Amino acid sequence: MAMALFGLLLVAVGQAVFRGNTLSLGANVLDYRVVACGVKAAWSGADPYLTEPLRTCEHAVSPEPGEPSWAATPFALPPYSAAILAPFGSIDFAKGRALWYALIVLATCVTVAATAQIIGRPAFGVALLMAPTVGILNLRFGETVPFAIAAIALAGLALEKRRPVVAAMFTALALLEPAIGLPAALGLFLLAPRARIALAGFVAVLAAIGIFAFGIARNLEYAFAFLPAHEHAELLAPDQYSITHLAYELGASARVASLAGSISYAIAVVVGLLLARRVMSRYASLIVLLPVAASMFGGPFVHDVEIAAALPAAIVLARDSRIAQIGVVLLSVSWTQYWRFNLIPIAATAIGAALLFVRSIPRRITYATAAFVVLTIANIAIPLQRVETEPIATAPVHILPTDLSSVPWEKRIESTTSRRFDRTDPLVKLPTWLGLVLLPFGALSSRNAASSGSQRTKE
Repeated sequence: MAMALFGLLLVAVGQAVFRGNTLSLGANVLDYRVVACGVKAAWSGADPYLTEPLRTCEHAVSPEPGEPSWAATPFALPPYSAAILAPFGSIDFAKGRALWYALIVLATCVTVAATAQIIGRPAFGVALLMAPTVGILNLRFGETVPFAIAAIALAGLALEKRRPVVAAMFTALALLEPAIGLPAALGLFLLAPRARIALAGFVAVLAAIGIFAFGIARNLEYAFAFLPAHEHAELLAPDQYSITHLAYELGASARVASLAGSISYAIAVVVGLLLARRVMSRYASLIVLLPVAASMFGGPFVHDVEIAAALPAAIVLARDSRIAQIGVVLLSVSWTQYWRFNLIPIAATAIGAALLFVRSIPRRITYATAAFVVLTIANIAIPLQRVETEPIATAPVHILPTDLSSVPWEKRIESTTSRRFDRTDPLVKLPTWLGLVLLPFGALSSRNAASSGSQRTKE
């Protein structure tokens, strides 16, 4: 009942947050059309990673305002994900979009409930912290990210309850969104020996599903052709938080920027694994949650909606660390232009943090007030990110139907984004980056963390 009420609250708050951009099915879950069209193309025997028939389908079911006729939004999920999401390729678009919307709300509720159980605190405080980014921001874009976040939260809860097979199952499901599922799978495989066989089995099933449904060639195309092209297409994307994007914006070549992102990703994941080993005797859930959170800093490809995956680990760490509590507050607020200067998500973050991290009522009031004031001042002080609304380059006209869909996507980004360094870009992202940086220090400073030499048997 509590989670049902939270789901309704999430939608209601979303309506208030977006006001002019009303949180309705038509104006939001924007990328559901990509899921529906990509899955439909895959199951019809076409290539979902090419411009056609993806582009024609997207423009037919839900064209974006001002979208160029040559544009296409890439279907960026692996073949096994297309197989799992098969029903959305055949269901009526309007009904499928409504169901997708409801499933995102449900996934957010599940994440809240699982995280609250892990830390043994009331779900309402967790809900307030997660609503802005895990919930409302992801309702805006409607990608598969909330499902992957829910999966890792459930995997973490299963580890706390000493159920390694269940943890392996949910970790494998998180691979629906590979950027989130892969660090969790590495953590589980390396740090939870009793889950290894089950995890290997579930991952093998996923791979077999993708190969059986669409063939080896399609899987190789996704890994070795589409993914590199899609990363390159996003070099200038303003909602990218990756080291690759930052390096390219600062003047590095595409190759050097990509290499920097890949190296930073590897380092971040290793740091996450080492820290998870250190604190797992206190919270076994961090075996899967902490590598995911660490991987969100830097890397070759990190969207704002994906960074919400760091919140479960951040909230767990904040149970015992003041440093991590600051990280939670910074990560709970979306600093993008979608709701800057809107007091509702700021108030939700401040109140949620006070409920979870402070015991006495007078101190809660003081904490919430201070957090609200500081976050409001920060929102006012940080300049708005410059986002072009008018084309600044000549629209491309030579896009072939057989081009990878990343080609028109790259051209669309280039047509609305200047190559010139924008100083507001890192300033807007600085609070989120700082929140991510604080998490490792939170793990190191946790008063209940185990020593690095802990030999506790893991599930």
